[in-house]
Amino acid sequence: MNRRPLFYSAVFNSCSAVFIVALVSLMLCDISQVLWGQNSSTGTIRGRVFDASTGDALPGAEVFIASLQRGDVTDEDGEFLITALPPGAYRLQVRLIGFAPQDSAMVTVEPARELYFEARLVPRVFEAHEIQVTASRHETLVENVPLHVTTLSRRKIRELNVSQAPELLREEPGVLVQKTNQGGGSPVIRGLKANKVLLLIDGIRMNNATYRGGNVQYLNTISSSVIDRVEVVRGPVSALYGSDAFGGTINILTRSPGTHNGEGVHWAGQASGRISSADAARLGSFSFQATARRWGVLADFSWRSYGDLRRGRSGGDELMQRLRNDTRTGRTLPEVQKPNGFSAWAAYASFLYKPSVQSRLSLIWQMDRQPEVPRYDVFEVGKYEVWNYAPQQRDLVYLRYEHTGSTRFYDAFTATLSLHRQYERRIKRRVNSSRETSDEFSTLTPGVQIQLNKIWKEKHFFTYGAELWLDKVAAASSATDLQTGAVTARAPVFTDGARYRSFGLFAQGEFVVLPRWRLTLGSRFSSFDLRAPFPEQQNRFGTVVLSPSALTGSLSSLYALSDNFKLVGSIAQGFRAPNLNDAVKLGPGKGDSFYEVPNPNLEPETVLSVEGGFKFVHERARLTAVVFRSRLSNLLLREPATYQGLPYLVDGGDTLAVFHTANLGRGVIAGFEFGGEYNPGDGIVLFGNLSFARGENLITNEPLPSIPPLAGVVGLRWRTPRVRSEINSRFAAAQERLAPEDKLDLRIPEGGTPGWFTVNFRTEVLLTENSVLRLAVMNIFDRNYREFLSGFNAPGRNYVLGGELRL
Repeated sequence: MNRRPLFYSAVFNSCSAVFIVALVSLMLCDISQVLWGQNSSTGTIRGRVFDASTGDALPGAEVFIASLQRGDVTDEDGEFLITALPPGAYRLQVRLIGFAPQDSAMVTVEPARELYFEARLVPRVFEAHEIQVTASRHETLVENVPLHVTTLSRRKIRELNVSQAPELLREEPGVLVQKTNQGGGSPVIRGLKANKVLLLIDGIRMNNATYRGGNVQYLNTISSSVIDRVEVVRGPVSALYGSDAFGGTINILTRSPGTHNGEGVHWAGQASGRISSADAARLGSFSFQATARRWGVLADFSWRSYGDLRRGRSGGDELMQRLRNDTRTGRTLPEVQKPNGFSAWAAYASFLYKPSVQSRLSLIWQMDRQPEVPRYDVFEVGKYEVWNYAPQQRDLVYLRYEHTGSTRFYDAFTATLSLHRQYERRIKRRVNSSRETSDEFSTLTPGVQIQLNKIWKEKHFFTYGAELWLDKVAAASSATDLQTGAVTARAPVFTDGARYRSFGLFAQGEFVVLPRWRLTLGSRFSSFDLRAPFPEQQNRFGTVVLSPSALTGSLSSLYALSDNFKLVGSIAQGFRAPNLNDAVKLGPGKGDSFYEVPNPNLEPETVLSVEGGFKFVHERARLTAVVFRSRLSNLLLREPATYQGLPYLVDGGDTLAVFHTANLGRGVIAGFEFGGEYNPGDGIVLFGNLSFARGENLITNEPLPSIPPLAGVVGLRWRTPRVRSEINSRFAAAQERLAPEDKLDLRIPEGGTPGWFTVNFRTEVLLTENSVLRLAVMNIFDRNYREFLSGFNAPGRNYVLGGELRL
């Protein structure tokens, strides 16, 4: 089948939208110069940040005035500049990963004057204070957020030395990463997965109207070489982000070029590579950046190649026995699990321009290409000769305008115009069949986001704004007889020309009730419009129309018993509006085990979550413990249905039962999450986390599906000025408490998934000021195991060699 119409249509629309976005943004820049120029009644703080031990300038340090929510990041010379400050006394907070934070004494800003400030940071091996933006939609310290939030810094991402973006989450508390194949990677948070977990990239939605309820692979379309930080928020945050922020939210923040305060243009480059044995992976990336006083540009190109994956040879007897003796299906269980290999390449460019000291304009472009990715699990059970995502593609371009300055309505203003394209084509052919099917769909999502932040009475903080997303779907399906070459059209997975509009208004206030007590109250109104016109040959469905809306809220509390120990708690609503995958999908589902038909009579899924716990942060220790209980309603589940008056349908020689999705379920998920680190001194850090969840279907009194077992990690990390090393053990208990849906999932061994553990070692050596060597031995004891929900056994002993050269 010819895919060019879908592809070129998307490219044309993308280029047109980029042109319009650029034009509008440049106009905004010109207007900002007039409306928000520097005022002679305001002052400026200029300064530098140094390493107290060496005297070297420190780039990348955040210098922040919390009372104004204003700040800057030091350039490569360690310099920063904060302008347009109202006269008054302020305290500067200086933060940089790997150094102890510093809060200055009060400094006084005078009108039309420039104040010079220097900070000298002390290096340390333990990072007690981390900054996040996702849970509050503005920068604040993690310990000051009344939700369970964790972050992965750029340094931590490098030390993890993984090959794929989803693998960055494997050691995070309360997160399970499901992999159906080598190219997959679907995070599960608090027992909720796929389209019940919101994925963001730089605050822009990845989830679109075609995201399915089964495990998804889309996080793996982000190259790890461009990731600057990862933030994970557990629990519903629909009051800020709307639909799909149900079980949790993951925000991938990408690298930015920055600027510098000196003269001329500064150039830099970086090359990195990684190879590993168990998955025969080969990765490489090259990036360069140029920075000047008012602009900066960063470009990155990466490629990834993976071979077939070798499982472990030690242990796993119970697992292999359950797989071999599975009464549901036969299995082929080779040591080298194939086909699993695939290749990919990605490109990234980021341009930053500062038209004035108070405003900045960012233009970012991302591309990822995966030509052919096999789905391994269906080969293990002998159902298919071909099942490939061929290809899997993602493109994103967005333009973001930011302005800071004290006005009546805001102190910080952000506007983002984006265009996101996600495309996949599924090629399938069953064993001993000459019929090959092709299902392709492209989702083009233009979006607009406006956000304002305002400080009131120097202690209360408000965030409010609006978002609009419009998913446009182009789809086509066909079947090819490989013996005759005849091609026949099939009903596409989603109706060609379907549209899905999502609009939201949100507001959140953070109120200091008492000096040690802060309440956060948030609310959001969301509306949706789904329109899916079926063609004449399927006119029994006509045009499916859904127009749900939702009003959600959240209330959270943080009470500081001391400067180090804080009690946190929240009650929050979450929801997920029915999308195209729920309401209008027409075709085989769940590995072609049944046939799905549309159902236009759907309502949003909802959740009410209550959680509470404490956060302890000290210069030598950090500890978070949370318990939660989530009540789910209107869950979308499948039930038997009819198609053309029959409860079954013959598709390609297979007789399939007919199902559709309906609001059938109510359930409860409860559990706990615990994580901490302790630095006894001498460069040593002890760390660990533990998570548990239990789900119950309140209708059938049976377990809810996809609930992970008790799992965690424990380890020791030690650092010297030139060497950073870590040894840890990941582990999970057995999960034999299965829902009926789990028992039908052939990726889960019959009877459940046995418990497992691995021991892992990784180290990083600073060879020179500009070169780093990374070594790792993962799964040292070559354990044979399978993670719950995953479609293949995990890699055996894996030798990893990587390096980085800064130019």
